[in-house]
Amino acid sequence: MMLLKNKPKKSTLTHLILTASVLSLTVLSTTPAFATPVKSFSTSPQKTSTMKTSKINNITYYLVETEDQLRAIGKDKASLSKFYLLNNDIILTKEWIAIGTEDTPFTGKFDGNGYTIHNLKMTDPKAKYVGFFGYAENASIHNLQLENVDIEKAGCKGASKCATVCVAMDCKISDCGIVKTK
Repeated sequence: MMLLKNKPKKSTLTHLILTASVLSLTVLSTTPAFATPVKSFSTSPQKTSTMKTSKINNITYYLVETEDQLRAIGKDKASLSKFYLLNNDIILTKEWIAIGTEDTPFTGKFDGNGYTIHNLKMTDPKAKYVGFFGYAENASIHNLQLENVDIEKAGCKGASKCATVCVAMDCKISDCGIVKTK
């Protein structure tokens, strides 16, 4: 585990990222000291959660640490193009609605960062896209690990089903998987 106490110099951070890529380690396994809180994307003013951010090579990553924060991705069009870094294991307690549709695809970056999303469940018989991501276009999705997936009952006739990404148009996807299904 690597803990960053102070904001490293750009060259040091680049070295850390390159080293982590080569060794398949996670650079941000804990929240860096230079993370700053920002409002997340929520359609409900009563249920506003916050996401910390971290800048890596001048790119802002939103650190996803709770179920509410995870569910906020895709609630509005602007949230679909952001860069997200999972920063905690997340246990889903309610039925999941896939992120992205053909009209509003996920176009950002999602990095599971060595963490796992548990209990992905979908039962809506009218769902067109059944999975964690419904429709992604020009997106990057890496290190997405799901455990206890239950999607067999969901989906209309001709629906796209895949636990991780249902439809991926010109996307970069790597190191994604399912640990266990129901």
